[in-house]
Amino acid sequence: MADHLNSEQMVKYRDRQLAPEETVAVDRHLSGCPHCRASVATLISGQAFIEAIAAARNDHLSYEQMDAWVENQLDPEEREFVMAHAALCQLCARQLRAYESYAPAMSARIPPPAREATRWTDRLLAFFRTPQFAVMATAALAAVLLTPVALRQTGHASWSDFLAPARPEVLRDLPVNPDTSLLYPVSEAIEEQQPVFAWRNSGGQAAQIFLFDAAHNEIAHSAPISGAEWLAPVPLDRGAVYTWEVRTAAGARTASFRVLSQADHEKLAAARAANTPPARIGEMARAMGALSEAQRQFREELRRDPADSAARKQLDQVIRLRGR
Repeated sequence: MADHLNSEQMVKYRDRQLAPEETVAVDRHLSGCPHCRASVATLISGQAFIEAIAAARNDHLSYEQMDAWVENQLDPEEREFVMAHAALCQLCARQLRAYESYAPAMSARIPPPAREATRWTDRLLAFFRTPQFAVMATAALAAVLLTPVALRQTGHASWSDFLAPARPEVLRDLPVNPDTSLLYPVSEAIEEQQPVFAWRNSGGQAAQIFLFDAAHNEIAHSAPISGAEWLAPVPLDRGAVYTWEVRTAAGARTASFRVLSQADHEKLAAARAANTPPARIGEMARAMGALSEAQRQFREELRRDPADSAARKQLDQVIRLRGR
């Protein structure tokens, strides 16, 4: 707008003949221009002038205008008029803000009333129809479809990397022992016929070791030991299952093991004599249930080739199988 109103604008303003957006613009100009207020005052009395301004400001926005504003259906000139009026009229500004907040909710489709579920099966079926169930089902399906892809991308071959590895079939009659204070031999097969039994001796307690056969007949026992190792004093039978027990003042701890059969012992000896790679011997030992020997062979393979990811994976699985 120019620095001052012209005579035509003043007359139309007096006679309320200006367009709504022009009325707001003139009203804004008059509120800050004493010169134009004096000029308009010569056309109408002072009281009429005040009433004209009040009338312009009290010409509030209609609900149709507010609705069109919220729905973004106003043309640029109408939108400018609403903005200008809201800048001058606090009442319309507050109503417009309120209308913006509740108009979307008021225009949303009202869902039909749900039939009251009288049985638990009805309630279950009703839940299956809810958006929450749809989201849950979609997430579950995405997990099933995308997890194999993610596993391949991260270098994992299958779910078996996250599940406990399967124990060798030959160890099915040896219970898994979670007592990590017993170190060797525990729930596995061993090559040597006179093993060195090992355990953790916390506090330096004196211990006595007892060795039993599968029928729980005592084979041998030690004198009180302050250390944490004991060599079996007699050769054990190949293919047989034995139990050993560590007794201290705090109680008794027990573990079982099997001595490798003669045939399996000879297979491992032949593989070593043929300079078979440690990884291959480790696989043979694991299949026989000789977990400690398999662990030693896979570690030897990684010393030779630290980049051998297959040997590292096998080593991790054997360590998890031994649990110590």
